[in-house]
Amino acid sequence: MTKDTQDSLRVSVADAMQRYFNDLDGQSTINLYDLVLAEVEAPLLAAVMAYTRKNQSKACKIL
Repeated sequence: MTKDTQDSLRVSVADAMQRYFNDLDGQSTINLYDLVLAEVEAPLLAAVMAYTRKNQSKACKIL
């Protein structure tokens, strides 16, 4: 992974979190860490499995 790719992912997460907080419109939130993990886990696993053409051994090494 290049630094630019890593920075891009970091910026994407920061942007998504900023949108989330803006959408809260001043309301409070709880369990944010758990919410983020729950929302990210499924698409992460799906993307890795697609990238490895469903090769679980390769996916395991990537993850």
